[in-house]
Parts: sequence; structure tokens; C-alpha cells
Amino acid sequence: MAGPLEAANVRELAALRRLDLVAASYAIEWAASRIAEGDTSENLTRLASLPPDTEADDVDSLLSDALHEPDRLPARDARVAGEIVAQKLARDIVKGLIAPYEGAKRIWIDVARRVEDLEPALRPFIGLASEWEDDTAHRQEYEEDIRRAALDFLQETQQSEFGLS
Repeated sequence: MAGPLEAANVRELAALRRLDLVAASYAIEWAASRIAEGDTSENLTRLASLPPDTEADDVDSLLSDALHEPDRLPARDARVAGEIVAQKLARDIVKGLIAPYEGAKRIWIDVARRVEDLEPALRPFIGLASEWEDDTAHRQEYEEDIRRAALDFLQETQQSEFGLS
């Protein structure tokens, strides 16, 4: 599998932490990099100042506080976190930041298996990743199908209950 997932914003970071897809120490490093780039959030500043071995609950508490600042959307429950991570991965597939199979497999393993009520919406990724693994002769076609599924998913989630983009 590809390297660790990276958060583009506090909302994605909280979603990745909620699903335990990144370590608490990553959240601390992430906050420090944002402060170095000029973010002035008091809660991110507090988070960035924590030692790397801080307990995950303490990190998550400060991260939750940062989410409640203006213009931040909380990812308090697993479903919202799963939706955010699935959308992030679909965007990364479309942008070519992650290989189609790797993105589909992460949606399958990292999201659908952890948030079972999202599984029906994520079935195209599960099926295509499984087919890609089983049918080496048609991998190129499956990769194209995964890209289309990612585009379709992003379009659908902008018009549905997901609506988090």
C-alpha cells in the first residue's frame, strides 16, 4: 500500500484521527507545520506545542477544539469522518495523487470496513479493487473504471446527504 494519508485541512485531520488512520504524533507535527506556515489558530498552536508522545485523547481533545473554531466542520462521529476520508481519497484518485487501485483499496479497507453503514455507497470501489486484484489481464480497464467511479462519487456526494465537499 502507498504511504500514509496526509491531511489538507483540520477537518481532514480530525477525520483521519477519528478513524485512527494517522497517529496522534502526526497530528502534532501537522499542527506545527501549519503554524510555521502562518496559521494563527490558538488551538493549533497549543496542539503544535505538545510533546510527540502525548496521549491520543489529549491530542484529539485539542483537535476537537480547533474544529469548533469559525469555518471548521467537526468530524465527531465515524460516519462523518468516513465520508470526509472517502471524498479525500476520491479527489486524490481524480487528481492523480494516488494510483486508482491504491485509492480504491484504501476506501475499501480504511473507510468501508471501519464505517459499515457507508459500505453501500462505497461498493463500486470495493468491487473494482477486488476485480483489479483478481484479474491481472484487465487492470488498466479497472483503473479507468475506478477513476470514473471516483468522479461519479464526488458528483453524487455534492448532491446527497454527504454534502461535505
